[in-house]
Amino acid sequence: GSVTEENRYRGRYAMNHVIDGDLPYEKAALVFSLSECADAMRQVGDLRGQHVAVVGTGFVGYAFVYFAKLAGAASVICLGRRTERLVTAKTMGADATFTDPAEAAAYYGTCSGADVVLEASGNPFVFANGIPYLREGGRLCAYAVASKPYVYNEELTPKHTASRIDPGDLSALIPGVVQLLREDRFPVSAILTHQWDFSQTQQAYAAVRRGDVIKGLVRIGP
Repeated sequence: GSVTEENRYRGRYAMNHVIDGDLPYEKAALVFSLSECADAMRQVGDLRGQHVAVVGTGFVGYAFVYFAKLAGAASVICLGRRTERLVTAKTMGADATFTDPAEAAAYYGTCSGADVVLEASGNPFVFANGIPYLREGGRLCAYAVASKPYVYNEELTPKHTASRIDPGDLSALIPGVVQLLREDRFPVSAILTHQWDFSQTQQAYAAVRRGDVIKGLVRIGP
């Protein structure tokens, strides 16, 4: 979630879901964000037996790795710039991690590339030099909100790829995410790296800006 004085949403984003009080607040704080990621994965479609590449080592990237494995993907790799973050990607279930896109492409060998690439880095230039690890006819799904429009090199991008945007329905997914957290099936401790009291809000924002935080929690009450 986020902290703001006022939020306004279109009707399809409005929802009312009460989370039982027995769910610890560390888990409850992740429900909405995880539901958003689960909805993005729903839009991607059936991943059983598919090869999946996740780009980005923030909260969304880790959630994509986890949900792709949960959905039965044959393999899931994760690409990122920070080697210490790639260690956490392994904790989330990644079969292999890479900092070099060329090495990621070589990983697939004879299968010619990933069936699905999930972009979660928000870097508008992440595909500027092509997507060598995406197979021809594969699917590219950009979930992250980049600061500028994404830059694509069409000559280096595999042919016959497809992308799709579909309105979400988070309310239908929230109960399943709550159950997943209740059963301790999601590694919360690997993701929730920081917690602060409300009086430390400025320190929290500073840590986020420095890139120290995967997911943080500011406690409003005791």
